[in-house]
Amino acid sequence: MTKKQALTSTLEELTTVSELIDRLSIENIRLWNLQEDIKKLQKELKSNSIKKRKDEIKQLLLMKENAKKDIIKKCAMVKKTIDEVIMNVIRKVAEGHRVNITNEHKAYGK
Repeated sequence: MTKKQALTSTLEELTTVSELIDRLSIENIRLWNLQEDIKKLQKELKSNSIKKRKDEIKQLLLMKENAKKDIIKKCAMVKKTIDEVIMNVIRKVAEGHRVNITNEHKAYGK
């Protein structure tokens, strides 16, 4: 199973728009944190670091840039899924079908 298939499968398990928005929020926070790490590493790279550390930083930056691409792909998939879910609800309503909106009822703190 590819990463894309695994993510699609995971997204299919999320049944409400609110769950999808939660997933998108999580991925956006990961992206923000990763971008902060990249900025710090780039700043350190520009400073007068020793050669060995510069090589290490370049390797870390490469890994983080690859991780950033993966997160951006996840965000795009979640956004697409949100759009599809909303459009499906609109289509059903326009066709006169009854659409149940699932409200989450969680017992926090019990």
